[in-house]
Amino acid sequence: MEFSARNMWHIAGFIAVCTASFFHPVPKDTGRYAEGVQHRVERSAFLTGPLRAVPAQQFFIRSRTFGNPGVHIQQRRLAVLHRLLAEESNGLRKTTQNAWESIGPSNIGGRIRALAFHPVDPNIIYAGAASGGVFKSFNSGEDWIPLLDDGPSLAIGALAVDPDNPEIVYAGTGEPVYHVPSSLAAPSFDGVGVLRSDDGGESWRLLPLPPWQGTHSVHEILLHPLNSATVFLATTGGLFVSHAEGMDWELAVAGNVTDIALHPANHETVYAAVGNDIGSPLNGIYKSTERGEPGTWTKLGDDLPPGSTHGRVLLATTPADPELIMAFYSVPFTLPSPPREDFLGIWRSTDEGETWRTVPANIPSSFGSGQLYYSFCAAISPTDADEVWLGGIELHKSTNSGVLWEVAGSTPAVHIDHHVAAFHPVTGTVYNGNDGGVYRLEADGSDGWENLELGLVTSQFYTLSVDESDDSRLYGGTQDNGTVRTDESASPGYWAELQRGDGGQIFSHPTNPNLLFSRLTVDSLPFRSTNRGIQWQRFGGGLPQSEFWNWLTPMSLHPQNSALLYTAATRIYRATNVSNTGQLPVFTMVSGVNLTRRIGYESTISTFAISKSNPNVMYVGSGDGALHYTSNLLGLPPADSVEWKNIANGTPLRWVNSIAVHPTDHRTAYAVFSGYERESGDGGHVFKTTNAGDTWLDISGDLPDIPVNDVMLSPIQSDEEILFIASDIGVWVSWNEGESWHRFGEGLPNVVVYDIVFDKSGNLLAATHGRGIWKADGHVTVGIGDVPGASDFTLGKAYPNPASRAAGREVTIPFNLGDADAGTLQI
Repeated sequence: MEFSARNMWHIAGFIAVCTASFFHPVPKDTGRYAEGVQHRVERSAFLTGPLRAVPAQQFFIRSRTFGNPGVHIQQRRLAVLHRLLAEESNGLRKTTQNAWESIGPSNIGGRIRALAFHPVDPNIIYAGAASGGVFKSFNSGEDWIPLLDDGPSLAIGALAVDPDNPEIVYAGTGEPVYHVPSSLAAPSFDGVGVLRSDDGGESWRLLPLPPWQGTHSVHEILLHPLNSATVFLATTGGLFVSHAEGMDWELAVAGNVTDIALHPANHETVYAAVGNDIGSPLNGIYKSTERGEPGTWTKLGDDLPPGSTHGRVLLATTPADPELIMAFYSVPFTLPSPPREDFLGIWRSTDEGETWRTVPANIPSSFGSGQLYYSFCAAISPTDADEVWLGGIELHKSTNSGVLWEVAGSTPAVHIDHHVAAFHPVTGTVYNGNDGGVYRLEADGSDGWENLELGLVTSQFYTLSVDESDDSRLYGGTQDNGTVRTDESASPGYWAELQRGDGGQIFSHPTNPNLLFSRLTVDSLPFRSTNRGIQWQRFGGGLPQSEFWNWLTPMSLHPQNSALLYTAATRIYRATNVSNTGQLPVFTMVSGVNLTRRIGYESTISTFAISKSNPNVMYVGSGDGALHYTSNLLGLPPADSVEWKNIANGTPLRWVNSIAVHPTDHRTAYAVFSGYERESGDGGHVFKTTNAGDTWLDISGDLPDIPVNDVMLSPIQSDEEILFIASDIGVWVSWNEGESWHRFGEGLPNVVVYDIVFDKSGNLLAATHGRGIWKADGHVTVGIGDVPGASDFTLGKAYPNPASRAAGREVTIPFNLGDADAGTLQI
């Protein structure tokens, strides 16, 4: 039941699904901060009306569940990964020999959900990333190494180190984020259970699951200081207790347990907070005076807010005043739009929770800006009970027990959206995990906040492009960290942030590298820069606010006429003369008809592709499975003059993620689909047409049942038509028309890959959602090569596949050398 760097792991059980940040300007200097604030105001104005875009969380979930709404995303992914690793371990499925390498960003961290410290060695720190796994530092966070790249889940919500044996580390998987239907909160993965390492993170095993119901993620893990075999697990499905180091579990407290705290002096007393984000009669603070045993918990306080009036709850205690416990409350999340006023208040008890009083704090009710269900953290100093920290959008500090507060960690010094604040138990240093990584403030505060980013490669990319004039210049769109570019003035692995927010498409003009085009997610208009991203202008308009946009809005230049830029909502729009820097481009409609099935959230155009060989041909795919084709793309206005043909003929009723058109034959195209097949089966994930969509052939072959996010033909081995896809489990390749598929390369983490692209040097680049950008030589050795002296060599399929005990584990591989004496075949 163990796995490590390249070992197979086995699973004791699993369960799961998914969820999901709001627009966040993250400036790096004062001037850019002002610009970011202004942009935030503009975007807020856009979002105050009816929501006209697929929210982030819905994009993530619905793209994978549409067509099969009851599917558990993480459960199915884990099952596929388990089978896949078993096949690779047994030699039944091989990866190619190409080696992947990480190319950053090493200076722009992604979302950090958890921190844990070695109880004795102040240099050893662990960090848990939202979708990047567990990282370890041996020098107080100066640099980091990844520990969980081959794990069953890279979504980490909680970490704990055994105080008696620090080599034992627990990692709770899944981000504990409320699945808000109309929220712009970041896409977030649910968990697959609890992982344990007995060697300081070198190898891990997945523990048996608690008996929870439905989807789940882990808020906190607490090991009892008197007996570390007793483990408390605060999850979205309840508080669970194990007395066997996590090998079995009992339910102790029902509900969404958002926090757990131990009495600093009397270790028989344990507190738990239940905070369903939309309010619940179960919500409140619970206490056990018998080490948290099931059946010993009582709900506290008539002087606390009723459960239906509050959402998430945080708890904080301190050795500096063991009788003290503080509780921080959010208001319930309400629909249809996120409330701005989401902070309910602070309550304080000085008698172990028996009585409570409200703290008259000067924290505004808009403290969380509508997203305390997403970013909310609190801590009290272990040496000074008057020093309290509270994080939401920004990080606040109080030095008088929570009455007066001031912003102590704000942009540009510290990234916004705070998920964990913790005092180092040895040094007293304050550590903070937020949407930008890990930050540190020394105990005396003299040096200010330090960004501990080196090696913490956790950026969540959506898109990637290569500057056609310079292979070393890459652009990408990221969750929470805007649009970014490789930093030509810094060390390898360093990237520059060009725009704040949640980044979508960004690419350069093919002949003018100073000219960039970009989109922020669900923004109504694209941006253009004429100086490589130093300054940006919005396009001039032409996109109706009544349109419905995808979270990742597709956008591209015409491959034969770079003066034309296309984008899409439920219709296709085109801007002309976009390279004319003397005017702001304006869009006009190209498709007079809605090119979706008009079903619901899924009914936005999710992808389109323009033929390189025929400038009039465009293929269009939507989230609700619609596919359309036109051979009159450059037809004159009005838009109705462009004729569209419905080509969803025998393709799955699932989210269309990407389309690629053959570079020399406009009638040949590939379409890839997200989601999972129904149990009865409704087609695979990769389809090919050779007649402009009149018919489609399922070429998924032996590809596992996983969402596919991007597709492209190799531009460097075009004669062999090698096909690459990006999936929720890495990058795959086929060199035989999809008859068989192989994981491409070695060393890529088990992470979602959204985008793939080739540079002109023949490197394949992969944009991962949680582990940054990776690169590998894109050349593929096709087939087995020549057998010296053999004529008409043929190799048949192995059978049975997979091998079975009934067949005596014998596998037959038929082959024909043509001449029996010609040579040998090595397998």
